[in-house]
Amino acid sequence: MAGLPEPRRTWSEDDRLGWMRDIQARLRWGTFTLNPGSIAANSTEDVTATSDDVAQLRTGHHVTVAPPSSLEAGLIAGGAWVATNGQITVRIANVTGSPIDPDSATWTFQGLLF
Repeated sequence: MAGLPEPRRTWSEDDRLGWMRDIQARLRWGTFTLNPGSIAANSTEDVTATSDDVAQLRTGHHVTVAPPSSLEAGLIAGGAWVATNGQITVRIANVTGSPIDPDSATWTFQGLLF
């Protein structure tokens, strides 16, 4: 009949499993050590890191990071990206009125390759 929308595609079990396998094949996760140095009051700092796990990332890959539970109060991970192959950049914000010199720590990341 005219004017009716096309029926929705039904996904077979094989379609769903294939899609899930494709996504899983593109996911990467790992750790890296970040040692940002002193971050001035009310400012941000972009800090880069490498590791064997990060080496698999390429420019433009989508990444998310998780800071360690020991991240100093007043610091916020404001985002992450891969601007250079094999190197992750993390933006850290100091939202306090005093400089903070965070300890070196292990962070985790998850990346989606495309």
